[in-house]
Amino acid sequence: MNEYDPGNGVVIVKIGGSVLTFKEKFFEPRTEIIAQLAQEIKNALPRLGGLILVHGGGSFGHPVAAHYLLQKGYASNAPAIALTEVEDAMRKLNGIVEEGLARVGLPVFTVQTSAVARARQGKLAEINTSFFSELLSLSLIPITYGSLIFDETLGYTIVSGDDISVKLAVGLGAKSLIFVSDVDGLYDRDPKIHPDAKLLRKVSLTRDHVIFGEVKDVTGGIRNKVENAGLAVSSGVAVRLINGLRRGNLYAALNGEDVGTEFIE
Repeated sequence: MNEYDPGNGVVIVKIGGSVLTFKEKFFEPRTEIIAQLAQEIKNALPRLGGLILVHGGGSFGHPVAAHYLLQKGYASNAPAIALTEVEDAMRKLNGIVEEGLARVGLPVFTVQTSAVARARQGKLAEINTSFFSELLSLSLIPITYGSLIFDETLGYTIVSGDDISVKLAVGLGAKSLIFVSDVDGLYDRDPKIHPDAKLLRKVSLTRDHVIFGEVKDVTGGIRNKVENAGLAVSSGVAVRLINGLRRGNLYAALNGEDVGTEFIE
């Protein structure tokens, strides 16, 4: 394994829960996809200057969080056990992902989100980037996930993997951020409604009009990805949205190839 070289630039990969799980089936992972992505990461790793993985909740964390309305913080009046159930669900998915990565020899190291991040007014306010840098310096691949974190004003709040990945990318001066989803990229119209919708290969976040489809999860869906992409791009991070269900896409993106949608200013 190559050691972390800050000069070469770390790559952040955020893998959506819709890629890792069957979202219509409670607690059902896509084990074959996880194995596929693990191998693609392994094949690309020698050419990277460091890698951090962030993943979503899919059919593990999202249903539990939505049931208790935990995205609303204390306003949900949820019982304390609800926090336990959400974190337990996320750890179960994280364990499955970690096992799949370790099976191909990737030295992953899980970082519990609530231990390194804090929120304020329902927004991710800070994350301990120096801890991630230390793990990278040891040739480890840090892996963390969207989950509950403690909020200075609300008590607790749900923070998405998208928010975490952007905070890490900006804080570490990452070379690139890759959002791995279950769609080919961003379209000019909602492809679920318009079959003739055109895939946009390059999107200017300051000039182009972006169309959003229906948002079904508690962390904002595609809208949140695009809004977060703007924060990263404005900080000099190369951002791309790809379909992780298509074999070879993640490997190509890690190699800097033109796949999916590229976001620019």
